[in-house]
Amino acid sequence: MIDKFYPVIDRIKTLLSPNGLFGIADFYVSGRVISNDIQVQQGTLNRHCNWFTRWFWQIWFEFDHINLHPSRRDYVEYQFDTIKSFNGRNHFLIPYLVQIPYYVWLGTTKSLASANLNSIDTSSLTSSEKLKNSTESNTDNSSVNSSVWRQPYNPALPRHTQFNSYIYAFTWEDPREDMKVLDLNENDSMFVITSAGDNLLEYALRANPKRIHCVDLNPCQNHLLELKLAGISALNYKDFWSLFGKGKHPQFEHLLDTQLSPYLSSHAYQFWKTNSKTFQKNFFRTGSSGIALRILHLIITLSGLSRDVASLCHASSIKEQKKIYDDKLRPAILHSLLVKILNNPVFLWKALGVPIRQWKMLLNEGTAYQYLCDTFDGVMAHYKLANDGYFYFLCLMLHYNSESCPSYLTQSGFETLKNGALNSIKIHTNYIVDVLKGLGDGELTKAVVMDHIDWFSESEAEEEIKQLARAVRKGGYVFWRSSARCPWYNNVFVKHGFAVDPICIREPGSGVPLDRVNMYASFYRATKL
Repeated sequence: MIDKFYPVIDRIKTLLSPNGLFGIADFYVSGRVISNDIQVQQGTLNRHCNWFTRWFWQIWFEFDHINLHPSRRDYVEYQFDTIKSFNGRNHFLIPYLVQIPYYVWLGTTKSLASANLNSIDTSSLTSSEKLKNSTESNTDNSSVNSSVWRQPYNPALPRHTQFNSYIYAFTWEDPREDMKVLDLNENDSMFVITSAGDNLLEYALRANPKRIHCVDLNPCQNHLLELKLAGISALNYKDFWSLFGKGKHPQFEHLLDTQLSPYLSSHAYQFWKTNSKTFQKNFFRTGSSGIALRILHLIITLSGLSRDVASLCHASSIKEQKKIYDDKLRPAILHSLLVKILNNPVFLWKALGVPIRQWKMLLNEGTAYQYLCDTFDGVMAHYKLANDGYFYFLCLMLHYNSESCPSYLTQSGFETLKNGALNSIKIHTNYIVDVLKGLGDGELTKAVVMDHIDWFSESEAEEEIKQLARAVRKGGYVFWRSSARCPWYNNVFVKHGFAVDPICIREPGSGVPLDRVNMYASFYRATKL
């Protein structure tokens, strides 16, 4: 604590070289309102202090002749560019009851580019102007935004504050089938939904396209992607495998502070610092998808099927695997009680990330029971989980193995990505349609929008497909999966100048899976005419 705070900051400003760094670890109180610039550049996670703590701690520190006014910290952030910051609470005397707000801050000399950027009121910009400014800020002043991937966003907006965690700890679509039809090359410019980041890493690994725009409205999904990108960039393979292959690492917080933090945006760093215990037990049990896995394993335990699950996941042949599934697991997994749980809209959204509109599309073409039978029966009869079905291996074992895992978790995949294949990635935290509006006409060659149009109303689908039609160049592709065999919005693509073709449609009762996940009823491609 420094009593004559402002003269010290002014003196540091005169002494610090243009590329110099300096840090502060200090107590603070926030103002009642946090400026838009701070929200965009640093985030607001744990920064705000309520009226009582603002009043109490200012009086407390005045006994020590310290004026702990909100302007102390504001002045530092006005005079310097913030590279990284963390807002915490010091548990004083009585843990979790008496908490002194403190922050750790790393900054550098304010550059002309950032000064110009900070003078812009981003709340008034159009989507395209925001995208243009974010690109320019990353190019001209990369020292300020330590993440080369993350585009600026305001985490205080209601669209983002509705999320306090990621929904998906792993991606639930099969990238191998994508790669068979994407025809990706190094000249492609892609548009993908972030999810857990697994599939876009597959695209980067296999084809290293010129640009991959990753989009997710949930900031936490993008925090997860940032962590994976930082891990590939900074860690050795053993530590990376422990985090995302085994799902646990006892030294995660140490890795975060000493190796990962330089590659993370301030938003992502604060999120993972606050959630540093995520990897202590099992990462895959976290997020909303973790709720579903915990329920699944509760059912397995109560049914006495733990040994059978292990045998299934390590079966030496598909024949052996299918027998274990038919005799032991199928009756429990397809039990009427579980089907009733899956018909609960709250469980569908909170645990599985399935909105009610998508579920209704499924029910319009059949029953939930038939859908589940088609999903699980097809996978168990065609893909051996031990070495070719990592999606279900993970769900049942709560970790991957070296033979059953996404390509980016293999030693060779990790090294390929580490050697420059991540440079094409740009992460956008916004509505998909708003990011599309910020792209130029015909800028995209490929777009993979997963199943999310299933979630939309007619007007929402119309608006997004209209923007896809503008942003995708002639001859470019849009790919999607759906819970319906013939989604209603196929006609909307046709209306906006696409030719729509089914890549695969899963027929009820056929036993033929769509892919290794087989959770969807169809896989489509739209070609821009």
